[in-house]
Amino acid sequence: MKEIMGTSNRILEIHLATKEVREFKATDTERKMYLGGKGLGLKYLCERLTPGMDPLDADNILAFMMGVLMGTGAPCSGRFAAITKSPLTGIMVASS
Repeated sequence: MKEIMGTSNRILEIHLATKEVREFKATDTERKMYLGGKGLGLKYLCERLTPGMDPLDADNILAFMMGVLMGTGAPCSGRFAAITKSPLTGIMVASS
C-alpha cells in the first residue's frame, strides 16, 4: 500500500510543566480513518482528556497537527490545525 504523504507518522508530545518529551506514531488505520490534522488531533484529545476537565487546567492539551497534504508539493497545501478544549465553551475546537 502506498504511504500517505502528508503526514510524517510521528506525534511529539511535550509536557511544558515537567519538560517531558514523548514521541509516538499514529497507525495507518488511524491516519486513514481520521484523515489529516484536524481529525487526528480531535481523536488524540478525546483519548487523553478526562470528561469534565476544566479547560484552564494544566493538563489541557493544545495540539498542532499537520494537514493531510503538508509536504506533498501541492500548491497552497501547507495547512495545520490547532486543537484544544475551549475555555469559553468547554468543548473541543479546531482552527486551521
